[in-house]
Amino acid sequence: MIQLAAFYALFAVLAWFISFLISKRRHLMLAKHFHGPPALPLLGNALQFARISHNELIATVSELEKKYNSPCRFWLGTHLVIGVADADSMEAVLRSSENMDKSQHHTFFSDFIGGVFLAEGERWKRLRKMVMSPMFQASSMEGHVQIFNEQSRLMCQLLLKYKIGKGSFDIRPLMSSCVLDIICQTAMGTPMGVQLRDDVSYPKDISEIAEITMERSSKVWLHPNIVFNNTLLGNRKNELAASILNFVKSVIKTRRDIKTNEKQGISEAEVKSPYKKFVRPYLDSMLDYAEEEKLTEDRLALEVNDLMVAGSDTSAVASSHALVMLGMDEELQERVYAELREIFGDSDRPATLEDLAMMTQLEMVVKETVRITCPPHMARTVERDIILPGKEGAKERIIPTGATVYMLLYNLHRNPKYWSHPHEFHPDHFLPEYEATRPKFSYLPFSYGLRICPGYKYGVYSIKTVLSTVLRKFKVKSNLDKNNLNFRLSIMLELADGYPVTLEPRVPSE
Repeated sequence: MIQLAAFYALFAVLAWFISFLISKRRHLMLAKHFHGPPALPLLGNALQFARISHNELIATVSELEKKYNSPCRFWLGTHLVIGVADADSMEAVLRSSENMDKSQHHTFFSDFIGGVFLAEGERWKRLRKMVMSPMFQASSMEGHVQIFNEQSRLMCQLLLKYKIGKGSFDIRPLMSSCVLDIICQTAMGTPMGVQLRDDVSYPKDISEIAEITMERSSKVWLHPNIVFNNTLLGNRKNELAASILNFVKSVIKTRRDIKTNEKQGISEAEVKSPYKKFVRPYLDSMLDYAEEEKLTEDRLALEVNDLMVAGSDTSAVASSHALVMLGMDEELQERVYAELREIFGDSDRPATLEDLAMMTQLEMVVKETVRITCPPHMARTVERDIILPGKEGAKERIIPTGATVYMLLYNLHRNPKYWSHPHEFHPDHFLPEYEATRPKFSYLPFSYGLRICPGYKYGVYSIKTVLSTVLRKFKVKSNLDKNNLNFRLSIMLELADGYPVTLEPRVPSE
């Protein structure tokens, strides 16, 4: 009886394996056209990633891509992953209008964000339309810039009051509060006064929950919810998600209260708006959407948090990183400051859109900052075959339907073929004569195509406003060593040792 049972078990395993080979036959055949590390049956290359932390993941994949050249292949268990890190392959992937859905790994973010970032199909189209109109239209930017100025100047007042003469300090917490106030006031129509409060943990919570999410993503055995939710990491993530969504709900409630207090058809937010023509906040569109779709308050908070994370965490990291880099390079900082002096002279007036457009030196600093710090990778599920162009006489290769395409921006942005100083902070990469020689798809910090970050211009304007406001008022120094910087993986690449700076007030005649 035992022998019969063993026979049936063995037969079942063999039948499954044969069925698997048949179903994966096309993947197996097409994968042969890509170089990659040796793979074990069923396990693939999973064991190569099993012993490393999420902070080591990028370095490990980066070295594999350098060894096997883009495009290359990996097997995660029985799942085919094609890694790309060259401009030609990036173009083939990102120009496709049929392969826009994020990979399965992005679902690990769904307990604290759930809007346009993760949406697919018709729902994604509808949400994207709400984000794009009118929030990020050019006609709205003048009003946005006024708010950028107000919050940046408030941050400088707080820096002058509490940080001058106190030695080195981490600029990131104050920067995070500033940009969170900016996104709440512009996109949500809700002044939250975060900079003047000490009870808001949202920025720290986002940074920690993103790091936990990355750790889970890099560990195959943590992928099943039933396993992850019963670990210490899973419990901590649930606590952080609850804290994050409670803050978002407070923003939603505050906006609802403002709308309830409407008088004579003009809301309090409209009366106090800096916009020449009242710009309807993104949150108002989301409130209408929630009512139509009968969303719960938890679901609405998830949908809204997409934009709050994108508008606050990324800008805070980029602004903090730029200040640290300028603080380690006095010559570069003075070059930027000289340009600001040409624009503003001794005036203390706030920046205008026209002023921001003239800040070419600062813009190069911002572009170089996001080259270094942008999300180091992104992945998409292949819904329809992607044909990659052949190189140096080689035949075209196909990434088959059902595979995952893994775009390693980290290597793309550090490829010596495109960048003269790939591992250095070198804003001259963005001098016009050098930009003109690079392929269009060699620089993708905001992605490309229909899935491009809808607020990238808004983000650049906000970062330039914050940085120019700080640099006009303070000399910045940092005690970090630019040749020995350590990074950690969160949503962006962040400095592992924080963002220590020392500020010295400038005098008008400088």
